[in-house]
Amino acid sequence: MKHQQPKPPNIDSPMQWVDTVTATPAGFSSGRWFQMMWPWMFLALLAGTTFILLQLALFAIRRHIYNRNRNLKYPAKRRNLADDTPKRPKKNQRWMTKSRRTGSPNKIMRPLPSGFAETLCDRWDKIHDSPEEMLKLGEMLIELDDYVDNSFVYQGDRIVGRRPGMKGFLSEHCPHISYTTAMGYRTLALKAREAKSKGKLPQICQKCDTVHDFTEAFDTCLNVEHHPRDYQRRRKHRNLLGNSQSLIATLHEETRTTLEKLDIPQRRRFISVMQKLIRRLSVS
Repeated sequence: MKHQQPKPPNIDSPMQWVDTVTATPAGFSSGRWFQMMWPWMFLALLAGTTFILLQLALFAIRRHIYNRNRNLKYPAKRRNLADDTPKRPKKNQRWMTKSRRTGSPNKIMRPLPSGFAETLCDRWDKIHDSPEEMLKLGEMLIELDDYVDNSFVYQGDRIVGRRPGMKGFLSEHCPHISYTTAMGYRTLALKAREAKSKGKLPQICQKCDTVHDFTEAFDTCLNVEHHPRDYQRRRKHRNLLGNSQSLIATLHEETRTTLEKLDIPQRRRFISVMQKLIRRLSVS
């Protein structure tokens, strides 16, 4: 029995159908196709360019409105650009450079001396006794810069935070000491250093008794200029009962003022009465 060979598939008809479907319509060519499409391409390019320009114009208008409202809310004296001299001369800040470079990566940390926190608390309790005690407290706070770390915290090349530094030390070891008030005494000590280098510190100490007097005297001596604020700073109500240190300082000041108005016999009587009160309260 003879084997029949398979017939080859007939692919001529499918190929003819594909050629018929994909053939260019009669009367059309690639050049004519481009002539029909370029107006639509031009319109699309024009529409995109118009959209981008409109978006930039809206952003400019929005920025102009924001700046106008900000200037109305925070009015400031505009500087004349044609004049090279500033309207507000920069105040003297050389006393700030006397402080050590806190937060710098090259800062050398020193170990905290034993009993430093206790000594600092004792200085804080004596700041109302004499002007020298205020400056001694400020000197201790300047010295505290060498014992605390307030350097930046990096995550790769990006700064993500900062170490607690002096504020963290005060909140941990001396929670009754206000950080803002302590920084005021530290600033006072920095100014006193520069006044001492000019030989005017003894004269200032003889004339001043309060922090306000010291601040005005140092600013006059160092030619520090303060400009008025364009807005009124919001004052927070001080809760003396919640802050024991503020209450102690207030009682201390009132007692000293009262004793200065009395003569010696009345002072002794007042002191004896206070001692009896203290003994009675300590027993109960």
